Amino acid sequence: MQDAEAKYERCYIRRVVVLVIGSIVLGAGLLGFCSQANAAPRYAANVQGVSIVLYDEPCKLDAVANMPHRATWTESGKTYEGCFHYFEHVNLIVAYFADKSVAPIPVEIFKPLTNG
Repeated sequence: MQDAEAKYERCYIRRVVVLVIGSIVLGAGLLGFCSQANAAPRYAANVQGVSIVLYDEPCKLDAVANMPHRATWTESGKTYEGCFHYFEHVNLIVAYFADKSVAPIPVEIFKPLTNG
């Protein structure tokens, strides 16, 4: 019985490693625009009076280390700085803003912005 449990555990660990590596690779592909020299807004979402913009520049909040990219949230004329990270395996963006709010946001609501 222990052999079956050990085999199951190894299989589970392999799956987790593959998911993590796959998420990193695919997330880097999705956010590959971040390597461009000109920092600019790249994606925007507008829902119920809230505008969220994702940028290809580094996060501006010193307190945030694990969300590498800048985001802004604008509501009722007030804009909050924030940071975001894309989680490919669940197709979700998680953002943290200066007002200490956290927002899980489905990728589908974002539209690419064109610079030109």
